[in-house]
Amino acid sequence: MGATNYLALTILVPLLCACTGTEGDNQDGVPSSVALLVAQDLGENNDGCPTFEESQSAYERFSQALSSGEANVVGIASVRIIEECSGAGGTHVFSSATAEGNRFWLGSHGCWLDFPSPNLDTGVIVGLGVQTNTVQQGEEGWCMQYPGENATFSSDIETRAMAWFASEAEATRFLDAL
Repeated sequence: MGATNYLALTILVPLLCACTGTEGDNQDGVPSSVALLVAQDLGENNDGCPTFEESQSAYERFSQALSSGEANVVGIASVRIIEECSGAGGTHVFSSATAEGNRFWLGSHGCWLDFPSPNLDTGVIVGLGVQTNTVQQGEEGWCMQYPGENATFSSDIETRAMAWFASEAEATRFLDAL
């Protein structure tokens, strides 16, 4: 092996090793979400409907919200997309209970979400929110139940964001990194 080949290999091998990691991980080894749904406030140019944002920003957004105190609840849950059956309709994303018993909810009456992938109708999320003293509850008779449950969906968490992951293992790694 010539000196040039040896030098090339000594430079190339460490670079390749530094770049390895699980597919979908960011530079810090934190799994990247496949989608990020974020709550929006009512405002002059906003109807208050949640929107999908750049999924690569999930870790930064969650970390900042937790460290600043903007959010104080985070957890892993399964989610389902529910279409409200009222006259005006609306799309809602409801979660199952987390290990701590919290439930996340984004969506609203008259809001239609434009999903970036048809595969997001179910999945595993890390939810971010704020514990409240009030219970938000869906309207009775508007088909607002989590699948398999009879009670109208309710939550005492004001959800700020939901980040979808390819698996529960990736969601757990993301949560552990926070």
